[in-house]
Amino acid sequence: MGVYRCRYAASSERGMLREAFDPDRYIAAESLQSWVVTLAVTGSALDLRTDDTLDAFGLDDQISTSRDPRVWQAAQRLGDLHWARHHDRDRLPGIVYRSRTTPQHNANLAWFAATPATVTSAVRLADRLDLLEAAITADGFTIEL
Repeated sequence: MGVYRCRYAASSERGMLREAFDPDRYIAAESLQSWVVTLAVTGSALDLRTDDTLDAFGLDDQISTSRDPRVWQAAQRLGDLHWARHHDRDRLPGIVYRSRTTPQHNANLAWFAATPATVTSAVRLADRLDLLEAAITADGFTIEL
């Protein structure tokens, strides 16, 4: 386990479902009790979507989009380094990266407990029938009821 608590977000709700339930696109009944939370995040972020940042770390886009366990381990080490080197943990920037499932359209954010963010809404996934319908009809999900 890591040395810090980190959560993940996507730039769209459908993108969030694809990332959270990839690759099976299956939502078990107990997962329907999960929360769909909308955040307003302020401040800066380590942006792994830009060539300048990737070049500075000697990386390519695989750091965001690969499913290779070695690349995931490298991403974890990068997060650990970001945590260890940041001096003001009360305002620790998140890490923005491209989505594995829709890299052209979605960005994801890994944020830490101290990343400046405000919850603007929180609803149980079971109560988001519009989102569940889109997951089934547009994204090929199976949902256990």
